[in-house]
Parts: sequence; structure tokens; C-alpha cells
Amino acid sequence: MKKNITIFLILLFSKVIFAHEDTYKEIELSNVHIKIMVGYESSFQLDIINSYSEIINDFVREFNPEQKVFIQFNEDYCYNNLNYFFLSYGDFIDFVIPYGFPFSYPYDMGFIENGNGLTLTLGQTDFKLKSVLQFIEYGLLNKNNIIANQKAFQTDSDNIHPVLKTRIFPEENKRIKSIDMDVVDSISGSNASLIIREYLFKKNPIKNLSSIFKEKEINAFLQNDSIHFLNKAGGELIVLSTICCLRYEPNTQGLFLFDTNNSFYFLDKELKSDKKEYKLSFSVGCLDGISVQYSEKIMGYRIMKTGFFDFGEESKTWDYFSSTKKFIESRGKK
Repeated sequence: MKKNITIFLILLFSKVIFAHEDTYKEIELSNVHIKIMVGYESSFQLDIINSYSEIINDFVREFNPEQKVFIQFNEDYCYNNLNYFFLSYGDFIDFVIPYGFPFSYPYDMGFIENGNGLTLTLGQTDFKLKSVLQFIEYGLLNKNNIIANQKAFQTDSDNIHPVLKTRIFPEENKRIKSIDMDVVDSISGSNASLIIREYLFKKNPIKNLSSIFKEKEINAFLQNDSIHFLNKAGGELIVLSTICCLRYEPNTQGLFLFDTNNSFYFLDKELKSDKKEYKLSFSVGCLDGISVQYSEKIMGYRIMKTGFFDFGEESKTWDYFSSTKKFIESRGKK
């Protein structure tokens, strides 16, 4: 039985008209507990991880139906180039981050407080199944080696992958244990085993798609760490390695699928796409927004970065995009 619980840490900034939410969600199955931290409740990473969770649980059970695995995923929603993995073995409660979690919010800690086994902690922009299964496979096959060689790391030292001090605090040093980073790098950089390739090849439907996708009768599934978007007849529309956010322009019924904070793919009202990645002249930060508007005056789209320090249209940063001429150029103030 799958259990989902979500809590929010809302950080309100004085006089700002929007709020940033650190969203913590748990997904618990028979052998796996996944603690997820994303920057916003609308993050597509929640849907992706939820769709992968049963496959991860099946993978663990195939190795050992008695084994428990605790996964902590921290989304790099500010695009700070976080890319770290920690692999350890022991009581789950000893490895929980951040310090003081779960704060004063409701979160079922039963699995964590009572469980013992493999802990994988990772921080990335996107949750990728291949690397997660690789670390689980290594961990389940090398339990004794991990126990003998895991050690506490100083997260502000140079001997591990860069981890921002603001994301993992000094008080948590005692919680961060792992095998050596050279071994971690060798695991993440290795080729997938046959059993992992079999799991990657499975099609995993994304269940909780955005209402816009449902309205346009677009379905999606995950396969080989890519997102396949389909029309109602099952025809493939486009394949993306990830998705950051979605914007819909109601006047033209155009869909903008942002795969990063500065690039997108476009689907017209007929759901046709040139399958080209368009690069913006600017990047959207974690406290910024992005809007898309069609203008008859310029015969194209205004893709605008929005935020607290915008004072009127003339101050906004924006790019011009023509879906007919298939080009994009910088127009607005930088």
C-alpha cells in the first residue's frame, strides 16, 4: 500500500506578491520510503518520483524482500548545479536531513524511526531512475563493505561534491555519512547492469498530469529516464529528458514545455512541434516567475521573466518568439 503525505515550509518575503514553498513529501511502500524536498508544490519532480516509486520498490524486493531502503531527494530548484550522492547503511533516523526535520509539521516518521538498512541521499535538478537503481544495486550487494568504510563528511570541505552550506547546515555533519566519493563517482559513472536496463525499459505512466495536459488529451509515460508525450490516439508528440514547468497561452492554445530554467519546446494548438529546443537569453531564478503572452502587434509571443523587482512592462526582461518563423530573439531589458 502506497502512502503519500505532503507538508510545506512557506517562506514569505516582505511585500512580495508570491510565496516560495519548500515542499516535503513522503512516499512509502513495503520496502522503500522516499522523502522528497522540492521547491514548489507544482514541481513535476513529484509526479516523476511518484510514478517511479513502485518500480523502485519492486527492484529492492527482487534483490531481497526483507531489505529496507530510505531515499532522500533534494531538488536543486534554484539551478545551483548541485549534484551529490551519499550512500550509507544503518539506522535511518541517524541520517535524516535537514537538521531538526520534520520541524513542527505532521510527517509520519514510523518507517524512519524504526527502520534500518540502506540510505541514499541525493541532490539534483532532476530525479533519474538509472543512478538511483545503480546505488541501490551496489548497496544491496555490498552491505558489509559499506558498513566498514562509511564515514562522516564535513559538508563544507573539498573532499566531496559541492554542497551549499545553506542547503545542508554544519549541524548536520554528523548525519552525513557515506562511502568514499571516488566509489560514489565510479557507481554513478558506470554502465547499467542488465537488470537495471530491464527496469529502465519499462513504461511507467505519469498519473497526475497537469490539468492542461488532460484538457488537451495528452498522456505521458517514463521510459529510459525520458518523458514521452502522446496524443489521444497514442501517437508520440515529443520526448524530453526532463520538464521544469509548463506554460499555456490561451489565445493561440500554444503549449510551452520548459525543460530547464532557460529553454523550452513548443507545441501548437494542433499539438504539432518542430521538436527543437529554443534557448532564452535569460535564466529564471528560484524566486522568479515566467509568463507567456501572444501579441498581435508584434505577431509573436512575449516570454517574460517576472519577479519582485519588475516595475511595469518596460522593466521586464523578455524574449520574442515566432512559432511560424521558428526563431527567438532578445527584445526586453536585461
